[in-house]
Amino acid sequence: MTFHYCIAVFNACIEFWQYRKASNALAAWKKGLAPTATVLRDGKFETIDASKLVPGDIVKIRLGQIVPADLRLGLRFN
Repeated sequence: MTFHYCIAVFNACIEFWQYRKASNALAAWKKGLAPTATVLRDGKFETIDASKLVPGDIVKIRLGQIVPADLRLGLRFN
């Protein structure tokens, strides 16, 4: 009977550890996807929260970057 309790406690510890590990991984993933945008305002580019974007903002995007909002895509070459 004691053996069964030991196995149950061991199993609970393993489940708790796995839950914490998954929770930490999810939090790190969400932090990495924090929506920011590089926007041209007042003649210079600055990084702001994507929630502060307004219609007419010019957003700089790069290859592989997560697009922060619904954008109308235009091409501009320097």
